[in-house]
Amino acid sequence: MNTSKIITLAIASLVSISIMLMVVQLLILKLKPKSETDGKIKLSYGIWFSSLFISATIITSKAILVLSEALDNIYKFNLQNTVLESAKITSFYIGSAMVWFVAWVYIASFLTKIICGKRINANEIEADNCAYFLIRGMMLIGLIFCSMLVFEIMIRLFIPSIEIPFYH
Repeated sequence: MNTSKIITLAIASLVSISIMLMVVQLLILKLKPKSETDGKIKLSYGIWFSSLFISATIITSKAILVLSEALDNIYKFNLQNTVLESAKITSFYIGSAMVWFVAWVYIASFLTKIICGKRINANEIEADNCAYFLIRGMMLIGLIFCSMLVFEIMIRLFIPSIEIPFYH
């Protein structure tokens, strides 16, 4: 039981990070053509990519931590379809982490417009405006840290529960 849990968590971690990298790539797809000059990646693009990746891994780590507890409960049930149940709960936690990440990226984008004014990201990448992407990245990471407790409470609601018999 412990070996299957470790294998499931390892696979879930790899799949989750892979999906988060694809989401990060989709979020910065429009910025990619303007991110290189003379074969070098611009610093502002690196700052924005790294802050997105750090935010995604923070959310993924919390989802995998709660997934570990959910898998413990699933394995305690001794069901016939533990593999199917594990796959369902794993996909739910990975999906909820991805949705939470994308939602906070757009919320941080809105809040950055309030602070820094309306700016076009492609123009800021082209101008290599590192300060703008530092502000934006730190705001995203800060919002992720502040909302992490809410995310944890939300996904803990979906942990399978074990019925404990009460004897008089």
